[in-house]
Amino acid sequence: MIAKPNPGISWPLVVAIATWAVNFGAIKLLYHEVTPAAASIARMVPMWIILAVICVWQREPLTVPNEDRFRTYFQGFLSLGVYMIFFLEGLARTGGAEGSILLTTSPIWTALLAMLVKQEEFRPMVLVGAVIAFLGAALVILGRAVHLEDTAASQEHLLGVGLVLTSAIIWAWSTVISKPLLNRISPI
Repeated sequence: MIAKPNPGISWPLVVAIATWAVNFGAIKLLYHEVTPAAASIARMVPMWIILAVICVWQREPLTVPNEDRFRTYFQGFLSLGVYMIFFLEGLARTGGAEGSILLTTSPIWTALLAMLVKQEEFRPMVLVGAVIAFLGAALVILGRAVHLEDTAASQEHLLGVGLVLTSAIIWAWSTVISKPLLNRISPI
């Protein structure tokens, strides 16, 4: 007998998917009104306030143990600071669709970095999959760059591609840094 699929809907997952679906287009529209730096502040300040409220509501401490302080602050510096600058500045210079494709390479980078620092077991097929995924992303990105006739626009586009790709790597790095911390500190 074939098992029937679970008909239940995960509304938090639906909201997360819908939010990410409009994220890149919304940011591109926002750039008609404000700079990437202003967009970053407009995103970060409410997120920090909401996170503090959630921590208080869940009775989570707003501090971290001394032995984890440097690693936690460094991870936050990367994920909430450096990543956001590279991502928003890159997205200002490239298309929303390309930005989303580039940012989705972050899980691949995470797997590669986790294997490199021996958090995960080395698996050759992960490398094969990574190469195939990177080639696919490169074909899409370079396909658009070839069609840009203006050299300055093409260079600006490639700079944006590089910035968003770097943001994906930074996010992956901060994820790898987070893993050992999550064994001792609440993710909230």
